[in-house]
Amino acid sequence: MISVALCTYNGERYIREQLQSIFDQSMPVDEVVIGDDGSSDATLDIIGSFKDKLPIRILDCNQQRGAIKNFLHTISECQGDFIFLSDQDDVWRPNKVENIIQYFNTHSQIDAVFTDATLIDSEGKPLEGNYTLWDYFFDEISRKRCDMGLMIEEFCASAHATGATMAFRKRLTDRFPNRDDVWHDELIARLAVASHSLAYLPEQLTCYRIHDSQQIGISPHGPKDGLERDYRLPEMPYSIEDLFLTNEEDIRHIYFLEFRCQLKHQVLGWANAIMHLSLYRKIYHRHALAFALYDMKSSFRHTVRRIVNKFKP
Repeated sequence: MISVALCTYNGERYIREQLQSIFDQSMPVDEVVIGDDGSSDATLDIIGSFKDKLPIRILDCNQQRGAIKNFLHTISECQGDFIFLSDQDDVWRPNKVENIIQYFNTHSQIDAVFTDATLIDSEGKPLEGNYTLWDYFFDEISRKRCDMGLMIEEFCASAHATGATMAFRKRLTDRFPNRDDVWHDELIARLAVASHSLAYLPEQLTCYRIHDSQQIGISPHGPKDGLERDYRLPEMPYSIEDLFLTNEEDIRHIYFLEFRCQLKHQVLGWANAIMHLSLYRKIYHRHALAFALYDMKSSFRHTVRRIVNKFKP
């Protein structure tokens, strides 16, 4: 059984196009569970007009929950073995459900999948620059590092998976913590990463709309540059208690990630990196030397900069 968890709030401008794209899927869904957060426009009327096309179930909408609570509640009401997340303002490619379900069927160990997306404007036209969603949130370096076996490191330092492109197995919800301070897609990605059951498909199966009223936007100036190094210093990871990790090796990896982040703040960070080459070898294996050399160079550069600034007139 396939469920769609779709949350709405005053989405009359785009909801019709999104529901139509779900109806047009090459593999039909079994239910569309809609959590409306107290819309005051024509959103619910438009949804109602699709009840003859789609198996829609609208949840109680007497109170506003906010985006996180609304999505968590909507997900909890889904009955399918597979749950697809949906925003109200995007458009799905006709083969989205079919492609992702086929992947799940051939990868029984995978609990969650996310994909790339085409960026469109408020009128549904592709954005200039031919950028995709991954150019902003899951760049080539991050993908390469995941392919090197460093998905734990990448996803514990940054949230790369965008909910509008995600689908996951219902069984993952059994591990949801009782908290609502983490975005639903970030929560799902961390839980799946913690159990080594997150995967990504390099397909643009969603048209991700960029417009003024969305809660989380993308810069119109294109993705940031300057991330060309494969062994760049990582961002400071989330705290251990926020990562849901249980494997001791993964936990040691995150502690080492914190160590790497601190190197550039130490006067002799580059020397400290040399002293811990054995740890680099345990974490990064055949890539250990490359990571160590990058950290030494980066830390030495920071040290020189700090000394120069100290003696500047």
